[in-house]
Amino acid sequence: MKNKSSRVHLAALPLALLAAFPSHAQTETVAYLSETVVTATRVETRSDAVLSDVVVIEADTLEKSIGRTLSEVLSRSAGLQMSANGGLGKQSGLFVRGTEARHVLLLVDGVRYGSSTAGSASLDNIPLGIIERIEVLKGPASALYGSDAVGGVVQVFTKQGSKGFHPSASVTLGSFGHRAATGGLSGGTDAVTYALNFG
Repeated sequence: MKNKSSRVHLAALPLALLAAFPSHAQTETVAYLSETVVTATRVETRSDAVLSDVVVIEADTLEKSIGRTLSEVLSRSAGLQMSANGGLGKQSGLFVRGTEARHVLLLVDGVRYGSSTAGSASLDNIPLGIIERIEVLKGPASALYGSDAVGGVVQVFTKQGSKGFHPSASVTLGSFGHRAATGGLSGGTDAVTYALNFG
């Protein structure tokens, strides 16, 4: 019995010595920067400082998306539902958290975008190729944007020109004979910038 006890102590001795030495593992510091959103407060604010539920969809996410239109891209986000009256290019409506489409405000570069006859904007008329970023504010924002933002706000930021010359092209093929080709040119100097999209 005594011999068995001394074996346990001898076996535990190397483990105790290893535990006594400090670990020299290198810790890697990673700095995560929060996104800047504008829609939630109408001024640039970090996303972690905003109380509202805001979803930001960047241009690289749009390029990887299988959606052909803005309404198809938005319908893949939680809490958003789309309705369409027909095929591509027809009137579509966005429902945020169950509110009607007329209670969801659509802004393009800060300007209200809508139809005076149909009651809501057709999201399919905004080509994905010109979009830099989309911010979706889910929930009431009528205190900031008025009565047509009871359900939420969708703000589309278009691509801006930058120094140099930047051409782009895209070809899309899909089911039911869908084909689309788009292209764009952007660039500028110190005095002026431009961004053109066609297709």
